[in-house]
Amino acid sequence: MGSNLVRPDRGKVKNVIKTISFHYKALLFITTEKARTKKRLSRFIQALRRKTAFEEFSQMKVDVLNENRQGIRISALKRAGYTTLGKLYGLSTAQISGIRGIGEQTAVKIKKTVDHIHDAVTNQGKVRIDPRKRSREQDKLMVALHRLNIADGPKMRARNLLTRYPDISSSLKKAKRIYGLFGWSLSSLSKKESYLAAYAYLERLLLLGFDQQVTTILAEYKK
Repeated sequence: MGSNLVRPDRGKVKNVIKTISFHYKALLFITTEKARTKKRLSRFIQALRRKTAFEEFSQMKVDVLNENRQGIRISALKRAGYTTLGKLYGLSTAQISGIRGIGEQTAVKIKKTVDHIHDAVTNQGKVRIDPRKRSREQDKLMVALHRLNIADGPKMRARNLLTRYPDISSSLKKAKRIYGLFGWSLSSLSKKESYLAAYAYLERLLLLGFDQQVTTILAEYKK
């Protein structure tokens, strides 16, 4: 290139780097999103399972407290309005013993049994998706499932594009030296030549429609 290397317009260099960098990061995001979606999916499944199980638990009749014939006065609970386990769950022993006809020992027994049933139902609960009964947990799960199903196509195209242009990352790093305060002026001739070659590589990507290809992949990914 000779000793009289001309530094390209710094504003133009910045714009090219900004454009390529944005679309390059978008491709990287798409290629790694499936793993993140699976993690979110697992969290949403657990949340929906807990919600479904708690709803099932809450609707259980207080009669189940005496299935093992523990001598609990179910009638006293019902007279006080405690007809389901959901109404008893979370009450302290003192609050339960305050119910007319329920002594302290019985209150301890009730609380222990209610907590035991809650834990058993929650841990063994199944995920139920009811399209007629929407919830925040269910909506999040459905969105994650949809995202997981549509991610394969865009992910493969994003990966192919990154494979086709393997030098994007290194070229971005080198090209940035062109507009740096000291990166250009303090660099050797060979370094400057490598910076200009990297910048030419990035410009060629734009001429080849790299940004438009990424935009198309992003549009499909966001469907």
